[in-house]
Amino acid sequence: MFSHKAHYYFVLDVDKGNQYKVYAKREAYERYQKDSIRTVTVEWSKGVLGYRFISRFWMPKAKNHLGIPEFYQQLRVKKDGTWYSLRVRLRLFKMKPEMRREIAQGLFGVENDDLEQAYRTYLESFEEYFARW
Repeated sequence: MFSHKAHYYFVLDVDKGNQYKVYAKREAYERYQKDSIRTVTVEWSKGVLGYRFISRFWMPKAKNHLGIPEFYQQLRVKKDGTWYSLRVRLRLFKMKPEMRREIAQGLFGVENDDLEQAYRTYLESFEEYFARW
């Protein structure tokens, strides 16, 4: 009987290009992917023969957005025969309708109180679009 356990690791680029492979728990790996964290702090230790190694590493604490809903979508869109990558991330703070209209006008060129609906209207201006992943 064989048991296969998934391993999660990071390849840290430190010391001007030296790369270190550091194993991590699944939660840390998922947080790295979710929060788009690209820097970590490491703690170095010295081995028996004088070689140093990363004994511990940690990521900065993510800012708490107080439960503010977020809308995220990444698409490939086609306009005038050329494909583009479109990435939209909106944090939907509570704000007055006038402010939401201004933001929708500035971002998507659409006057609408609902930012998600303005985004959907904006997508209709493209020839084709599909989810990137």
